[in-house]
Amino acid sequence: MPHDEITVGSSATARDGKVWHGQATFTADDQGLVDLSTTRPVSGTYNTVDGMGLFWSMKPPTGDPNSDYFSLHSPESSPSYAVKITVTAHGRQLASRTLTREGKAKGVSARTLTLAHDKVVGEMFLPRPGTPRHPAVLVFGGSEGGVSMKWEAALLASHGYPTLALGYFGEPGLPATLRNIPLEYFATAARLLAAQPGADPSHIIAMGYSRGSEPALLLAEDYPRLIHGVVVYSPSSNVNQGFGGGNAWTKDGHPIPQGSIPLDHLSGPLLAITDLRQGDHRGAARGPGPVSVPGADLPRGRARCRNLPFPRGGRS
Repeated sequence: MPHDEITVGSSATARDGKVWHGQATFTADDQGLVDLSTTRPVSGTYNTVDGMGLFWSMKPPTGDPNSDYFSLHSPESSPSYAVKITVTAHGRQLASRTLTREGKAKGVSARTLTLAHDKVVGEMFLPRPGTPRHPAVLVFGGSEGGVSMKWEAALLASHGYPTLALGYFGEPGLPATLRNIPLEYFATAARLLAAQPGADPSHIIAMGYSRGSEPALLLAEDYPRLIHGVVVYSPSSNVNQGFGGGNAWTKDGHPIPQGSIPLDHLSGPLLAITDLRQGDHRGAARGPGPVSVPGADLPRGRARCRNLPFPRGGRS
């Protein structure tokens, strides 16, 4: 009915069995219609005009999205997951539908990389054969360790971008914790990625999350002929200490000093996706920790730099 309050809900089950929920209440227009892509909700788990709001704003049973991760089974074995959408009004369910969200398209290949065979640990996702050559993406996570970015890698490959999800500690044969990780290890992975079918070796992108933003920026700074662009989520503009103290990263067998990361030699664009709740997104953070954000210290000149602050960017 015109001007009725309509509530649209979303729900999906994570790998651990926890059900995440999103919800938004709208006021129907004069024709009794609600277009989620053009209408701002009056209440709910998000409050902006966003057709995908019901997906990214889902919360765990605790209600706090920062207290948990929406983790899924590996995309190699489970390339999709279900999201249930419901519509209710006046306490009555009017409709429901289950959608399938694909993380790995048909034809995308996945290969496990090992230290013994490849000199790095990770999962290589390649687009289906016949896909035109695209930039390639080396993606890695942060303090969680392991090969944590498989879904992001599978999704990028599904859109034509060869992608390597890299582990750099917390895997067999790798350091047990984030301490004294050689920057050369990331360079080895980037060269392996550049040699893959369908990868454009002149456009290799490093993508790092949280603590992983540090090696992404360092890699682009120290290997400008190998890395041609950087994407960092919830990033740091500083080299921070390793877990339990000491140094996090090394190069040429020597510790990389803690402190501000120089960004004088980047050969391509830098995109920083930041969280407005975390520090000062307008400039370089002064304090330590993975929530400091590149800003005023971003390079000028050849490199194109952009900071995208979001109310719920970063880890959400």
